[in-house]
Amino acid sequence: MCSALFTLFLLVTILVLSSSSNVYATETATNYNLSGTNKSTGYEYILEDSANFIDDAVKGKLISQMKKTTEYCNIAVVTTTSHPYGSTESYAVNTFEGYFGTGANGVIFVIDRDLNEIYLACEGSTQRTIPNSKCNSICDNTYIYATSSHDYDYFTCCTETIDQVNTVLAGGHISQFKHLYRSRCRHDFLLCICIIPVKGPQG
Repeated sequence: MCSALFTLFLLVTILVLSSSSNVYATETATNYNLSGTNKSTGYEYILEDSANFIDDAVKGKLISQMKKTTEYCNIAVVTTTSHPYGSTESYAVNTFEGYFGTGANGVIFVIDRDLNEIYLACEGSTQRTIPNSKCNSICDNTYIYATSSHDYDYFTCCTETIDQVNTVLAGGHISQFKHLYRSRCRHDFLLCICIIPVKGPQG
């Protein structure tokens, strides 16, 4: 009897460990992109570091934070030094909708060195949790890392931004001061946007 119970315990333990390790079994890596799908929620994460701002050695930490976001919605983090769009907004919206579809639940954070802006947007029902005021506050709290005063630390800018996004998604609180920058909202797709200008070198 004891032997049978012990065998059953081992089987259950193996199944649990196997299940947890395969939550992101669809992870892929191509060129500048790292992506995966949360099998429990169906939400995806995409890291598109085409500007090569984030060292390979630390991308794992950022991916870990993005995986937490997929418990609630899709997420994309994108860096660029060149794109054909007239605004960071157009670039981010088209990139988000190209990856996830129009009106999908999700978040996109862009560091755009073509137009020298950082950009945070939420689409779909995620916008109810992270409205304009929260997007403003998150960018107010994190844009400084992408400036010369922090030696253009784009990695920390990304990780701090996604950490605060996750805090809000989980029902937590972030620092909210008087907004330094304005936000715009596309009501047709419930898109919450915060644009922060950042000046500095493109490399």
